[in-house]
Amino acid sequence: MALSLYRPDLEVNNTAQTRLTSQYDNLDQLSSAFKVKHTTQSYQAQFASLYYLRLAKLKKLTQNRSIEKWNEIPGQSQKPKFYSRVLDVDQNQLSYVVGTVYMDMKLKPNVLDDLARNKEAEANGIKHWVAAPQPTEKIYSDNDELCLEDESGRIKLVGPIIANTQLVTGIIIGVLGIEKDPGEFTVLDVCYPGVPPQPSKSASMDSDKSPLVAIVSGLRLGSQVANDALARRMFIDFISGRQGGSADQGLSSRITRLVIAGNCMSPPVAHVDDKKPKRFGQDQASFTSLPSTDFDNFLVELSSYVEIDILPGPDDPAGTLLPQQPFPKAMFKRAHDNFEQGSIVCHTNPTWFSIDETRLLVSSGQTIDDCFKYVRGDSRLGLAVDSLKWRHIAPTAPDTLWCYPFTDKDPFILNECPHIFVNGNQSQFETELVEGPEGQQARVVNLPQFTETSTIAIVNLDTLECQPVTFTTSDGASKADGDDKENDKSGAKVEDDGEDLIPDDDSAGEL
Repeated sequence: MALSLYRPDLEVNNTAQTRLTSQYDNLDQLSSAFKVKHTTQSYQAQFASLYYLRLAKLKKLTQNRSIEKWNEIPGQSQKPKFYSRVLDVDQNQLSYVVGTVYMDMKLKPNVLDDLARNKEAEANGIKHWVAAPQPTEKIYSDNDELCLEDESGRIKLVGPIIANTQLVTGIIIGVLGIEKDPGEFTVLDVCYPGVPPQPSKSASMDSDKSPLVAIVSGLRLGSQVANDALARRMFIDFISGRQGGSADQGLSSRITRLVIAGNCMSPPVAHVDDKKPKRFGQDQASFTSLPSTDFDNFLVELSSYVEIDILPGPDDPAGTLLPQQPFPKAMFKRAHDNFEQGSIVCHTNPTWFSIDETRLLVSSGQTIDDCFKYVRGDSRLGLAVDSLKWRHIAPTAPDTLWCYPFTDKDPFILNECPHIFVNGNQSQFETELVEGPEGQQARVVNLPQFTETSTIAIVNLDTLECQPVTFTTSDGASKADGDDKENDKSGAKVEDDGEDLIPDDDSAGEL
């Protein structure tokens, strides 16, 4: 189904439609956990505290679910025994334990190995540093060992069940099995903490008039690529409702907020001026302010039409440790007044907020990217869905994902289930509606970078239905459609995902 943004044969309706408004809540009780106060921050603490906090928080919950699941096993004469410590497990006894997953991976970067190589090089008379190996997309291999650990020690998990289960370092699980050989626990079943409880919300009876939220990632403002600028221009016109027929304008008028999930600005490029004198024997590099200036202008233009939420991303001028802290308002000179008025809100990455009682958990994608290195498969959506049943959105932190050394909390634990869970800057658009055992419903959305696919997502806040909208030129639309349908000169392709977000309108032409 193609939604045209440019129809020369159709008279554009110049009568502006009234944009819907929504109730907005920062959810300080949830989002404040991701904020690091500069007055109290310290990097002297050990990262091991995070693992202890995580295990202490989720062990009792996972233990109760394990007891409920395995207390009585149909067809099994031997009743399994629960052990509170992994090293207390008796051999040849059907039992279950709860602990933290640790994957001993041969391809995982190790700073101690780097230091050992450098010492070996110095011993052989090599005076320069040995280059570290190039990072790979996957650190998974067939030689990896999977372990379960707690405060008492560590036990190796073996067997076909555990080998075919998608796990990453740092998650809390319960395992049912038998220790046949000393130190090796043959797994027969796995239990997770499960999808957390979800607060209820009211829904509109008329889904065709429900408010929508638009989500985009990887805009990379400041890019000098012509196609990027054209797609962004089409995106701005679509959100503002300044282009298209009455159906297009009706759709944009229902968008109450725009969420920008990371990589808002293009990476800075250094320029060396040969005419400038060298300082300390080095060329002085200068950096253009175009990315921040373009982003500032972008925010000023769009915030007059729709309220905006911004998260920093991995390539933005923000800290590398998670949770990334909000952009300082001083970066945006022209949009400063819009921040003060509340039409633009800067968030941490990740963050929580609520729109019309619909709770959103948004991440710029680093958490899924890091978990993706641990698994054999290629399903990033599966990892996002698994995060809900793990009750943790960043289990690999701090092992391979840099994060702040919290000592009193683990902010990445999910104490409640969001209604919409977004991960930006992924390889492709993917979405799934997750339903929990207690009636929870969560719309999981993996969103690609806009500069790569020109795609955004629109989610209905009442029904949680989600559709991607892709802005393409005529050539791009032909490739995307994959058939012989006639395409407009410039337009947006709207994929169908269950419910049509765009109401039928005969006057708007063919959809």
